[in-house]
Amino acid sequence: MMADEHYPPEPHPDAATPLPSTSFDPDEYREHLAEFDMTKEQEDEFLESLWCITQSFVDLAFGMDPVQLVSREIDAGGSDEAK
Repeated sequence: MMADEHYPPEPHPDAATPLPSTSFDPDEYREHLAEFDMTKEQEDEFLESLWCITQSFVDLAFGMDPVQLVSREIDAGGSDEAK
């Protein structure tokens, strides 16, 4: 893997503007699990896990992952805790 000078990616130009929060409603996706023998609780847990994984990829893609945000702050010398 080649080193990427743009990693972590810079945040989207509108990153200073709070992003709309994403809400999770497992009932919107439950139909896709109908063929599996799972209880409602198991479906909820499975769907929530997938939601969290997907949200992490979105955060990484837009440079909004907490580690990326802190790394950028430390690299800029803006964190008192890092000194």
